[in-house]
Amino acid sequence: MLKRLNLSQNLLIFTLMPLGLNAEVVKLDEIVVKAKPNNFNTISRQKIENSPTLNGSMSELLKSNPNVRFSNTSTTSQNLGDINPSDISINGALTYQNNFMINGFNVNNDLNPGGKRFGTGQNTTHVKEPDIGSISQGIMIDSDLIGSIEVLDSDVSARYGNFMGGVVNAKTRDPKREFSGKFSLTHSSNNWVSYHVEDEEKFKNSTSPNAQPKFKKSIARASLEGFVTENFGIIGSYTQAYSTIPIKYDPKYFSDAHANQTRKMHRKNENFFLAGVWYVGQHVIRPTLIYTPSSATYHTEFMKDSIYDYKNDGLMGSVKVESALNSVLLEQNFGYSKMQSSRIGSKNYQAAWHPSAVKNWASDGVAQEGTFASVEQTQENYEYSFDATFDEILALNLSHTFSFGGDISQKSGTLIYKDSIIGDGSASELHGACQNGDPLCINDGWEHPYDDDTIGNGQYFDQATRYKGKTKKNITSYGIYAQDKVKFKNLTARFGLRMDKDTFFNNTNIAPRLSLTYDIFDDETSLLGFGANRYYGRNSFSYALDEGKEWLKTELVRKDQLSPWEIKKDDYKANYRFSNLKTPYTDELSFRYFQELDFLSFELKYIMRKDKDGIMTTWRSVENLDPSTDPKYTANHRILTNNGRGEADVVSFALRNNEPFYFIGVNHNFELIFDYTKIKRNYNSYKDTTQDKKRGDKVVLDGKLTHKNDIAREDFNVPYSLRFNTYSSLKTKLGLVRINNFFKFNAGYNGIRYAGLDKTYWIDRYETKHFGSNFIWDMRLGLDILGRKTDAYFINLDILNVLNRKVNVGSNFDYDTENSSSIYAPGRQLWVEIGARF
Repeated sequence: MLKRLNLSQNLLIFTLMPLGLNAEVVKLDEIVVKAKPNNFNTISRQKIENSPTLNGSMSELLKSNPNVRFSNTSTTSQNLGDINPSDISINGALTYQNNFMINGFNVNNDLNPGGKRFGTGQNTTHVKEPDIGSISQGIMIDSDLIGSIEVLDSDVSARYGNFMGGVVNAKTRDPKREFSGKFSLTHSSNNWVSYHVEDEEKFKNSTSPNAQPKFKKSIARASLEGFVTENFGIIGSYTQAYSTIPIKYDPKYFSDAHANQTRKMHRKNENFFLAGVWYVGQHVIRPTLIYTPSSATYHTEFMKDSIYDYKNDGLMGSVKVESALNSVLLEQNFGYSKMQSSRIGSKNYQAAWHPSAVKNWASDGVAQEGTFASVEQTQENYEYSFDATFDEILALNLSHTFSFGGDISQKSGTLIYKDSIIGDGSASELHGACQNGDPLCINDGWEHPYDDDTIGNGQYFDQATRYKGKTKKNITSYGIYAQDKVKFKNLTARFGLRMDKDTFFNNTNIAPRLSLTYDIFDDETSLLGFGANRYYGRNSFSYALDEGKEWLKTELVRKDQLSPWEIKKDDYKANYRFSNLKTPYTDELSFRYFQELDFLSFELKYIMRKDKDGIMTTWRSVENLDPSTDPKYTANHRILTNNGRGEADVVSFALRNNEPFYFIGVNHNFELIFDYTKIKRNYNSYKDTTQDKKRGDKVVLDGKLTHKNDIAREDFNVPYSLRFNTYSSLKTKLGLVRINNFFKFNAGYNGIRYAGLDKTYWIDRYETKHFGSNFIWDMRLGLDILGRKTDAYFINLDILNVLNRKVNVGSNFDYDTENSSSIYAPGRQLWVEIGARF
């Protein structure tokens, strides 16, 4: 078989070996890694170390999985100063319907993953009543701490629940036996980037926090590890990713005094990591403590003193115990986590003043200052899970491997409005003095230009809205499962059943799982697989907290600046109501063929999914419900429904070499990946509000009336892609040289872009836009300079978009000019990492 592959080997070597061959080389010891049927679902530590990444996040490492798709606009030329992990979709599912885990412990942030998020072009600083979105991956662990990542995208065991996309389980590294450490610094900046933007001058003078022409970004890492005793080892690490982004003041809203000034924003992600491994008889105990504070400052373009600090902090403490008991392997996980998705303003008020000698920065007739309501959102989770797998038993020519387990969790979601007051309407003329500490009153000498009867000496607000209070939702959930892996001759069948129940919707969800594998030659080299499975999805605290939030605002009035604030009306009615629903789910059929050859392994998969009972928002009248007579709610208030539907067809092909192959002392590995995805869905988030529960609201596309659900999707819409990944290494006198190339081809497609409000029908207008096919090449060059014994200095150079291709990934609508402009992926970008390990 090897002889048949010689030609392809030689062609690969020609592609993989860009280095000159004059260097003196030493043949490395051969490391054989045999492919197994599940090997395509695992990202190894070696692959993690060799992969070029933008911010060192876990999600970036999934780009070689054929069933994982990234948001088209997660990283563009306009937001390179940001550090957020990328949104991912697995098999076409919504981005918040994945189950992220660390060492088997749930780390999903379910506060409001479908809401608007900073750093995604959805600027929530403009919003008076904010809908602060949360990042679904609640613990942003640094990739340097990950030993391997398991991605379960189909035929998922009954052990796992609460997802409609897939399961991503990151397993942290165990400490090395010998005392060792590592220090490194990674850097990039706007000077190391080739930008691709439509209007270079406008981008250069950007005043928006979502368009960042300048940035400096660094990642610092330090770790120590080793075994303290023969049976107990520990690893400690600290990582900080920090970015500074200067942004200019907007001359449309600020006078010449601010023309040359900038507002400095920052992004900061930290990782405090402490983990151990303790071997005690038949038990292995792995305690883990991770704290990941994350903050980002933003501002409102048209306001002074309008800095917001967005926080996405995460804290996780867990203990995993693996026990090899008589005839059973028992795994237990005890854990606690706390996560935050908050927006904290620099001021506790917001006001739009008339320009005056004191309020003198306005250039558009209104001097705005302050910040809208500060919101703290917190999620806490106590969780215990166990999994028991029994030894194989034989009965009636059948072998059985039985397993069962369960989990229970107590979660709470809390939303707190900090005491904030917002001036409503226009400021009135002031007569007399302000009360001390009144942020909505100023003795600045302003007089009403059309009031000649009185002499004013300032301005104040006689109407306002106060935000203050707390709402909370507690959820107790549990799940149990049982499955039996049965083998008869060449056929293996896994029968599983999972039940989940919680106090959120009070539903009892039964999910059958079936996986069949036929081993053609009974040697695990040629496998045919079939699966039929049901997966129930995740719920968001936002479903309930959005109603509680309705009662945390109060409309106020006062007669003059010396009078106390009074409630404007006591008959306030909420416009949203939470009620019990069905849990969304997806039914999956999958077909798989796996083939292992002497030199290669490949896998071909087809996955068909049908999503049902998806959660979306509408009005009572759309559901043909009678007007509400409850005095606490408006007659036609918004409600949640199970009207969401979706379908996905996914074809994927993955091929890789089983063993490293050599040419003139060079070690080579490669993988080739193809995926085709077709998705149809009538909603994109539970926040989607529609007047037509089947086809969506009416819109105008290319001048014609149609329905929103009948037009192309705005994201995750590349029909197919081809990826080729290579890893090469050789030893020279200077040290170990490592080369990773990642090539990706994305097919073109006809998409849409928003074009503003249609002035005939007064509804949203869209235009068809063709997004051409594109080819991207990313590269990592690494050099390890060996010192004494195991000491080494290293340098890594990441070159992203080596060929500096201009790739259109989306569009942006300017409401001032009412024009759409194209958004492009970053051009060539350099990252340099230098460090030492001992």
